[in-house]
Amino acid sequence: MLRLSGFPSYAEFNRVLKPDGQLLQLDAGRIICGNCVKSFTLLKPERATDVRDPQGFTSLSTETVHYPLQLLGPEPIADLLATTPHLYRATAERRAQAAKLSALSVTIEVRMTRFGRHTIR
Repeated sequence: MLRLSGFPSYAEFNRVLKPDGQLLQLDAGRIICGNCVKSFTLLKPERATDVRDPQGFTSLSTETVHYPLQLLGPEPIADLLATTPHLYRATAERRAQAAKLSALSVTIEVRMTRFGRHTIR
């Protein structure tokens, strides 16, 4: 089973997986901007790494993947900023500066955690 985003329902995942089933969970990590205006340098803050195993599952492995991303044009840049809290926290002036960007280089981080199912007692 694969969980990409949203609010997980681990009890439901546990219910539908076979006893030896596995859950692959992808969590967005940081988004780091290479050419942003100062207030947008860290577009998405780092999440805690000491997360407990969800009930019914045991963590089998975790890997963090980083990859560069080049956004060209105002629409993809606006789409990325809309996924971060900075769009709503920024002043009107900072939003206007971001709207004028024609290119944006960022590094995306994704944490992949593989869980094994066990029976809830």
